[in-house]
Amino acid sequence: MIPKIVSHFRAHKLNIELGNIDVSRDFSDVRDIAKSYVDLLESDVDSEVFNLCSGNVHSLSSIIEKMEKIAGYSIEVSVNPDFVRANEIKVLGGDNSKLLAMTGSKPTLSIDQTLFDMFHAN
Repeated sequence: MIPKIVSHFRAHKLNIELGNIDVSRDFSDVRDIAKSYVDLLESDVDSEVFNLCSGNVHSLSSIIEKMEKIAGYSIEVSVNPDFVRANEIKVLGGDNSKLLAMTGSKPTLSIDQTLFDMFHAN
């Protein structure tokens, strides 16, 4: 979902068609996830299950607001009912406390930095 939103802003589109933007999710930067994998591989941990996540939730509407600030313009959001799930989970987040406790691995990149970097990527 975030790549779609960012690509619309990068293309300077004036509108975007999405589903429910009042849902919140735990979005992670792929660079943090890759670092967590390395931290796990370099640790003494064996045969454990971990949540690789940021530990923070952000609504899609807040992601759009952040992108509007980064891009310097507002976008019109149209909600397409076909994109809305009937049993949508309002808030879905992860708990990375076990990963932190066992490896010291924690996210270092904020959602703001991730969005900024995606928008300005070559």
